[in-house]
Amino acid sequence: MSSYGVGVFLFFTTDIFRNKRWSFFKYLRETKNAFEVIDLEDYEKYNEKKSTTSYIRNAQMTIQSSNNVADSSILDRIKFSLNSKTNPETEKSVVNINITSNSNTVEKITAIRNQTLYGVNIGGISGQYYCIRNINLNSLFENLKIGNDNTFTGNVLSDLNLDIAKYVPNSLNFVKMSAILNQTDSQKAKIEEYYNLIANSAPSTSFTKSSRERLELEGISYKVNKFTFEVSGASSSNLQIALLNKLSNDSIMIDYLTSLCKMLNIGIIDYTDVNSFNDFIGKKIQEIQSDMSNGKTIKIVVYAHKQKNLMTSFTYGDKTLDIGQVEREGKKMAIFRSNNSKIIFTNDGTSNVNIKISTKDAYDIARSIDITYKRNGTIEDNNIANVATIILKEGIKEIEFAYSDIVEFSNEGLNVDVNEGAEKVILNDYDPNNVNAFVDSLKNSINNLYIRKGTELGINLDTIF
Repeated sequence: MSSYGVGVFLFFTTDIFRNKRWSFFKYLRETKNAFEVIDLEDYEKYNEKKSTTSYIRNAQMTIQSSNNVADSSILDRIKFSLNSKTNPETEKSVVNINITSNSNTVEKITAIRNQTLYGVNIGGISGQYYCIRNINLNSLFENLKIGNDNTFTGNVLSDLNLDIAKYVPNSLNFVKMSAILNQTDSQKAKIEEYYNLIANSAPSTSFTKSSRERLELEGISYKVNKFTFEVSGASSSNLQIALLNKLSNDSIMIDYLTSLCKMLNIGIIDYTDVNSFNDFIGKKIQEIQSDMSNGKTIKIVVYAHKQKNLMTSFTYGDKTLDIGQVEREGKKMAIFRSNNSKIIFTNDGTSNVNIKISTKDAYDIARSIDITYKRNGTIEDNNIANVATIILKEGIKEIEFAYSDIVEFSNEGLNVDVNEGAEKVILNDYDPNNVNAFVDSLKNSINNLYIRKGTELGINLDTIF
């Protein structure tokens, strides 16, 4: 091979002849590939079928194993059965859950949906349905003064720097990942303009490279090239203002970003309304200009392994988010982590999916939910059967559930009885001054029922709330 040929080979297979800035942006662009692991086309087709066709689901769940929860002879007797009917045309669903021990009923729970109204009845508490309307949820959460507490969800949201009360939308809708990831050619071209603005505006000293470093990701150590972009103080302020000034005059990007936030169910009007978003940009520029010398640090670190993006770490001020992507044994893994919380999606290109969410509570106790899901059968043959393993961990406690169901679609609309005449307590309609007291009372009732049922079965349970 000639020296020219060797040079061409090295250029396309290594970073030897590429400058730090070029390599940084090359690998930064690949960060979005991690989100493609979540984009499961087959699963979306299944959900689309459920959103247009009536179906019946029959399911059961058993406890497979446990550690430091209760004696297996007690847990082995507990069974969960579920049957449901859904008619998407009338927007009605009913789910009946029966919990038994040695075939004796422990508790019955019924959940309903009647258009925008969602409710649940717990037999051991009362005959009422406790309901929420899927409208004006942000006002309801504001009245409830719900924030990130020391629950599993609260811990994860806090680590991701998200406030549940701040981000809850007016209504929750199904998130279609393919629509979120889809970008038009004009949108892609616009995003490139912002990459170029950063590349041309930031001083060359903002870009650094370290070779032959090690990065540990999910138990494996990788040899990586590390490319870093970092600005702070006045340099950060100038860059942010340049980006925001460009964005304020960019109708394509503003439409794209506000539409994206709507699809993600983000409830902040500053992010979902075009005019409010423009006002938000203007206020942000003024805020930065008021203290130019103390601009928040912007740091992006890209780790490349074998000429591919392995992980990107984003830092703005004191907030950091890592996005990793790994391929192992024919499986693709997307990793999202911040502080003590981590979300991992794994799929093998079929209907086999694993989702693991882990965090730590205020007392540094590890918590995790690990779900392995597989769907058998096809929509065309109307023989869908879902199988899942669910593992819950909290400190030294661990319990594993085995779930299975059969879903049968019906070409004729099903008659779904949502118990229209039953007494219903609708939280949205409650007096804002009294709704908190009512919810606290309901939580206490659920905790007391949960502890009492556990005691009757011989299980020592912690409270839910």
